Amino acid sequence: MNAVDRVLRGNLLRLRVDRRLTQLDVASQMQARGHAWHQPTVYKVEAGLRRMFVSEAVALAEVLGVDLDLLLTVRAPVAV
Repeated sequence: MNAVDRVLRGNLLRLRVDRRLTQLDVASQMQARGHAWHQPTVYKVEAGLRRMFVSEAVALAEVLGVDLDLLLTVRAPVAV
């Protein structure tokens, strides 16, 4: 898995949890957008066991309410 894939899956997990969405919630919303996603699909993407098509990443950004570039961007550390 390359660096972009790692960033994308990390952002997916973080954004999903921040929005209090379950893996099933994400899968259902992806299905509503025409993608054959199920809860195990979301798990596999987050775990790095499955890659995404670009069309899936675009739909996923919609589901999470962010621009696609945010899914692909490394998040800067926050000073405490």
